[in-house]
Amino acid sequence: PYARKTSGVPLAMHFDVDSRVFTFTYETGLNPDAPTELFVPQYQYPEGLTVTFGNPTGVSPTGGPVQAPTYDVFLPQQTIQIYHSAETEGVQLTVVIAPHADSAAAAAAGNGKAA
Repeated sequence: PYARKTSGVPLAMHFDVDSRVFTFTYETGLNPDAPTELFVPQYQYPEGLTVTFGNPTGVSPTGGPVQAPTYDVFLPQQTIQIYHSAETEGVQLTVVIAPHADSAAAAAAGNGKAA
């Protein structure tokens, strides 16, 4: 997996081959209409994936709480698009992509179902 397009400034990107966990941290940009796009190859997540967000750091320009981003998963295109609101401009966000919990449990049990 990797960040294909970033609506903001990329800060860190890491993929752990053993756990198949991808982490991407970025500072959100000025244009909330332009999504951040991640490429997530199906062969890394054959039994599904989960998307979670770490706690955003920073304060919204309005001084209120930072809203969690929303996202869409496009399986045929192997992409995830992440959208943030104007209130999160300039906020550091971390997105974590991991194998679906059921497939991770299967791999931990050693039954060979997760690739």
